[in-house]
Amino acid sequence: MIERWLILALAKWVGWVARHAWPVLAVLALLTCASAWVAVDRYRMNADLGDLIHQESSWRDDFDRFEAAFPDHVKTAVVVVSGSGFKQVEDAARQIEAELRRRPDRFRAVYAGGSHPFFRDHALLYADAEDVDEIAANLAEAQPWLTAVAEDPSLRGLLGLLEEGVENDPPSGFDNVVELFQESSAALLAGNDPTVHWANEFFSADGVWHRLIAVKSNLDVGETLANAEMVAELRAIVAQVGAPPEVRVGITGEAALAFEEIEAAVGGVQLAGWLAVALLAVVLVVGVRSLKIIIATFAMLVVGISMTAAYAMLTVGEYNTLSVVFVVMFFGLGVDFAIHFSLRYQEAVNVGAGDVARALDSTIHSVGGAIFICTLTTSLGFLGFWPTDYEGLADLGIISAGGMVIAGFLALTLLPALFTVGGPIKRHVLPLPSGQRLVETLIAHRRWVLGLIAVAALMALAVASQSRFDYSVLALKDPATDSMRTLRRLQRDGEATDYALLLLGKDAQALERIAALPEVDSIITLADFVPDDQPDKLYVLEDLQWMLASALVPLRQLEPPTERELQASVRSLLETIEASGDRGRFAGLEAALRELADGPAPQLLVWQQGVVASLVEELDWLRRALHVGEVTEAVVPAETRNRLT
Repeated sequence: MIERWLILALAKWVGWVARHAWPVLAVLALLTCASAWVAVDRYRMNADLGDLIHQESSWRDDFDRFEAAFPDHVKTAVVVVSGSGFKQVEDAARQIEAELRRRPDRFRAVYAGGSHPFFRDHALLYADAEDVDEIAANLAEAQPWLTAVAEDPSLRGLLGLLEEGVENDPPSGFDNVVELFQESSAALLAGNDPTVHWANEFFSADGVWHRLIAVKSNLDVGETLANAEMVAELRAIVAQVGAPPEVRVGITGEAALAFEEIEAAVGGVQLAGWLAVALLAVVLVVGVRSLKIIIATFAMLVVGISMTAAYAMLTVGEYNTLSVVFVVMFFGLGVDFAIHFSLRYQEAVNVGAGDVARALDSTIHSVGGAIFICTLTTSLGFLGFWPTDYEGLADLGIISAGGMVIAGFLALTLLPALFTVGGPIKRHVLPLPSGQRLVETLIAHRRWVLGLIAVAALMALAVASQSRFDYSVLALKDPATDSMRTLRRLQRDGEATDYALLLLGKDAQALERIAALPEVDSIITLADFVPDDQPDKLYVLEDLQWMLASALVPLRQLEPPTERELQASVRSLLETIEASGDRGRFAGLEAALRELADGPAPQLLVWQQGVVASLVEELDWLRRALHVGEVTEAVVPAETRNRLT
């Protein structure tokens, strides 16, 4: 009874549409234009991934308190400067930091704790006690060299030290110094930068150095793709600074990850959408071969997408990385209604239904009820996502449910109107091979078929039982994006983890209990910025002050050499190497010195700047590093303290 009433109602509706086809199309055209305007005018893409889950819960209250106390910890991007050379990484990070600080209108907070002069000057206190002892021993052995450099901070003085090392028993590390001079002179002769980064010798490392710069933008992250502008500006700054090839600069952090996830989601939807359109066109051209049906189907796509997008903005109010895929789902499910209706209409024409009205009536009696029921059940299925606390999925359910209703409505309204005004279509029957023989074969061997299916099911169950749930939300992101590659590098090097919690509290005993949990690897508080074993380390530094007094406060300092004196120093070292019994040890440096000795004198001034400037800078650092006092929480830089207390 209900089915009969439903078919009768649908037939009356389609008949009314066919009789008023032009007015119906006009109204639908107006609705499409209005929908498109609403969809564009109210378009909003929420880049905040935290909004994908239900916000009215205790964790959100805790997070809001944390954000109120530490606003610069959230919604940030992190510029990661990495490389094996300490000085190159340090210089690149400082340049990027300086550029960021020049733009307070764009970036409200810039934090580069690792690059702060305080931590550089107190580096010996922050080093392990064993490393401090090793550094002290090396500095004590290098005392004569350091004194000579302090008294004559020029290329003349350095070449004189090399000459002394060639003639006499050189200190440890001499071969490394020779190699540095050889590389520097070769770079100079090749027209490249001859700078020697002496800091790399103080801060050598077997792994990779990292400098992290946290950036908080002035932009509202809730605006449509608000992070895009910040990430674009950060990339422009990185390109402007132009880090050397041996330094890698990446951008990660919450804002960058969110932006690139949105970018990947939108790009993926666009790609999937175009692929769906292309495949649909192939199916229609090959299978239907009716230009009128093809035009009607694509018209329904355009109208349906416009109306669904407007519906999404009027109901949900924004898209997120999940709900934006409704476009592809509309192509896949909504178009099914159009093809189902159109093929039945074409079949009615092929069997001689006569005019358009009779063909439409036959079509609606055949598939109208099925389309209506499918619309209803599919929409209800999508609405099943609505009650979940995963609001990103709930939004997708609401939008897709509305899209299915719109698709069903258009299949029973737009298509009949278009077929009516378009006139009768060409008859076409697509010869398809029958599957009857395959069905008969399966029935004849049903026991074997069922047995194979049972074996396959057991194998699938065994494989499925080994699956595990990955709790990391990073597993949902595209690993090929710059932000993910950068974050994974930090994780590999032990500099970052996505399994971290931020705790607010003042109970030291509770903190100790948490630290004792087997699930907790480490806890970072302000106390961790106070070095261990300070009395012992300060005692070592006091000894070094006495041992290196002649280098830290030289009794004399020679006047800078002239070009003629530099040439004489080069020739003197060259003659000493030639007279030594170990010329093979200095072959590369000897060849470079010979070319420099015969070259223009001003070239030596360039070389002097390259090898001396950085060394003088590190001697100044050494003076500061040996005269530091005890570090307490109160003397830790304010910008670091404010991020922890």
